Amino acid sequence: MKLPVIARQITHLTDARYFAALEVDYLTYDLGDGPGAIDELSYKAITEWVEGPKVLIENPPHRSFDAEVNYVFDYPLEVEEPDFVQLDFLQFKEQAMTQHPKGNYIIMLEEKEYPGAGLLKALTKYEGTANFFFQSDDYPTTFIQFLIEQFPLTGIVLKGSAEDKPGFKSYEDLDDLIELLEEY
Repeated sequence: MKLPVIARQITHLTDARYFAALEVDYLTYDLGDGPGAIDELSYKAITEWVEGPKVLIENPPHRSFDAEVNYVFDYPLEVEEPDFVQLDFLQFKEQAMTQHPKGNYIIMLEEKEYPGAGLLKALTKYEGTANFFFQSDDYPTTFIQFLIEQFPLTGIVLKGSAEDKPGFKSYEDLDDLIELLEEY
């Protein structure tokens, strides 16, 4: 895929291998205690089997990961400068660029923001100084195509999900989106 892609909240090897085969840029692992989290033992087992994408850690229990591991944090920023900052659009508009002016953002979108003329206006102001990855619970192909054509530096965040049974999962719901991403 030509468009930058993050596959987020990987919890099992099936998702990790699928997204690595698509050549996404990053795989994220949530090591906290929320609904999309996995334990460190599972994280280590998965990363031993998967090569290619860079690793991003969310909610790390400590900071002693390999130097090649980067971090994602929710806003406000934590102790150290993260590689990716996650914000919803309102947070981004109100404060992000004053407190974290350059870098990588994961912008959490809600359906009411599509197609997002206000979003594009806010982002265009920072074109060339920051990279924006968009995450939503639903990805209408027309909306993604609109973003790609209107704001070419946009990246997409896909989410892992539960397996149908161990080692088996259908990715049919991503087929149209993956096909679109391969065109751009």
